[in-house]
Amino acid sequence: SVAVVMAALCIYCRLKLSSSKSNGDMKPEQNHQHPMLTFHPWVKGMSFESILNFASKRLLLEDHNSNSNFIQDLDENEYGCSGMSKLLVNLLLGRPGKGLFFDYIRSISVNEQNGFIQNEDISTTYYATKETLRVALIAIQQHRNKAYPSRKTMQKLNRFFMSHPVPE
Repeated sequence: SVAVVMAALCIYCRLKLSSSKSNGDMKPEQNHQHPMLTFHPWVKGMSFESILNFASKRLLLEDHNSNSNFIQDLDENEYGCSGMSKLLVNLLLGRPGKGLFFDYIRSISVNEQNGFIQNEDISTTYYATKETLRVALIAIQQHRNKAYPSRKTMQKLNRFFMSHPVPE
């Protein structure tokens, strides 16, 4: 769906609009804006294994007694053909899963290099804003002419991102 692609672009990419300069045939007000999409540097550190390790550590820290048996009895069977374990899928479902995923992103976006911590790109208040959602939609519409999410879908996306602010 368009909403899933928009969410992925907002999470994994830097989204900015760049203006193309008009040639002699175009009036200045007819300048086109093109989205610039580049992955955040921390995306390279993402893997199913690393998010599962992050989630497992979180579960152990929260309640060692009840969760240790749960983690030891991991069902490593793949969920469908997704490449993800059933455990990871279950951990990422629902509101707690969304919080876990955003906390995981936050943890890998903070890089330790040469003894100092560098925050990369996740310094805003929210993971996505109305502006970044708009830029993501422009990028999608350049490749899909029929990408017109409903107003309700846009509101749901906005609520999804606004309900989990970036911790300071």
